[in-house]
Amino acid sequence: MHSDQYNHLDRWGDIPDQRNKQRISETLSLIPKDVVTVLDVGCGDGMISAPLIQNQYDVTGIDISKVALSYYKGKSSIASTEHLPFQTHRFDLTICAEVLEHLPKPIYENTLSEIMRVTRKYIIISTPNNEYLPAGFTRCNYCGCTFHVDYHVRAFTQNEHAVLFDEFEHVETIYINKWRHVPLQYWIQQHILRVYSSKSGAQCLCCQNIITPQAGLLKRLAAKGVAVAAKFIPGYSKARWLASLYRIQNLSTDTS
Repeated sequence: MHSDQYNHLDRWGDIPDQRNKQRISETLSLIPKDVVTVLDVGCGDGMISAPLIQNQYDVTGIDISKVALSYYKGKSSIASTEHLPFQTHRFDLTICAEVLEHLPKPIYENTLSEIMRVTRKYIIISTPNNEYLPAGFTRCNYCGCTFHVDYHVRAFTQNEHAVLFDEFEHVETIYINKWRHVPLQYWIQQHILRVYSSKSGAQCLCCQNIITPQAGLLKRLAAKGVAVAAKFIPGYSKARWLASLYRIQNLSTDTS
């Protein structure tokens, strides 16, 4: 994972769409009443932090992208999630929202340890829910490398959320933004039509070139037709995101 991959993204500073507003609101609803100091790990441009700052929480954000942090409105530091530059038990609450799915080993394991180390009371984690990773694959039009367009490398279920931390007990998990998922749709688009996902500013993990959409007009129209037809293709309903609250073991306080 390199900062350049995230520095090139064009979405920093964008206003959250309705789905992300719902994700943010419901994730933050998990915050217990006795929280004052908050660390936002992998804060990006401050999408999660902004409502907390407005509500007078003492918030600090860290991220590896200097471009993302240029939009951040509160206290912030450029830092890796696996080396948090803070004292042990510094924060009442640590939030890590839509970050863990990006982290390869051993960064992932070190990040979980660092989150536990700097947290005094609570942790909130949010991730995509049981993500079908191939649905987000893109293909570099320079070198042919195939990878997730948002750089996701792992998926999570509620059961996996429940056992993330050794020193913190799992309090609850909520499901956010229900939708209908059709894996066959993505298989047809990618393996028959050769139409992959694309994001403005996405950088190839192999050759570092910025990826541009490579499918022609007819293929893109066919892919849209498949998307329309997907409501008649077998699929299943699920939430887009999971958000979980954890409490340090033996903490005696009101978490409502």
